[in-house]
Amino acid sequence: MRLGTATAVAALAAASHLATGPARAADMPAYYMPPASEAPVAGPVEFGSGWYLRGDAAFGPEDKPKLVLGNVGGAPSFDRRGSAIGYAFGAGAGYKIDDWFRVDVTGDYLDPLRYAANIPCGANCAINQRTEVQRFDGLVNGYVDLGTYAGFTPYVGAGAGVAGSVADGSLRVDGAPLQGGVIDPRTGTTVTSGLPSRTDYRFAWAAMAGVSYALAPHTLLDIGYRYLDLGRTTVSLFPSAAVTRDLSTQEVRFGVRYMID
Repeated sequence: MRLGTATAVAALAAASHLATGPARAADMPAYYMPPASEAPVAGPVEFGSGWYLRGDAAFGPEDKPKLVLGNVGGAPSFDRRGSAIGYAFGAGAGYKIDDWFRVDVTGDYLDPLRYAANIPCGANCAINQRTEVQRFDGLVNGYVDLGTYAGFTPYVGAGAGVAGSVADGSLRVDGAPLQGGVIDPRTGTTVTSGLPSRTDYRFAWAAMAGVSYALAPHTLLDIGYRYLDLGRTTVSLFPSAAVTRDLSTQEVRFGVRYMID
């Protein structure tokens, strides 16, 4: 009888241990538990880091020479004193190499030159000329950023490239379209057609200085000065004559740079 009772008690103790084993394992302190495996964290992915886009507007004094026709038979020329306030709009893309150096490629459209001249061709005759010269440039530029102070980054830079111009004009006689030949009083030649279109390309260079300010993590305001040498620009007066002069401009430029990163 006593052996049967002992056997029953032992069986109940074994069953109780099996039932409470998982619960006790769940209640074990954390320092007894094996470390949980962590999912790998993906590193940051960068796209286009250092690249930027830019847009600019500019105005300032520039060479805008006036035509000097001289006396009948005299050669035309540009007035060396001619100048006026001009404007330009530009855009470009660049790359920031490090905290000190960056490069970009820019293109600008400059306000056109416009000329009107009435040249006598007889006692009661005048040749009316109207000419418009569209101007543009493309430059490769390099800059040195001189450190950042309270959000402001001063810089200096230089650029080189090409300047272009497209001159279109029209000829009239006493306000009427040119129908037949008319004598050019300066050369004595007969003009039988309108003023031909002329496209020129020449070397251009620039020097810049300014300061940028971070408006937002990816956006910078750029204010600076640029001297731009546009090379020699030619304006045709008739198929038999033209005037040429070196042109330059000094600009105050306002721009925005957007960093792509």
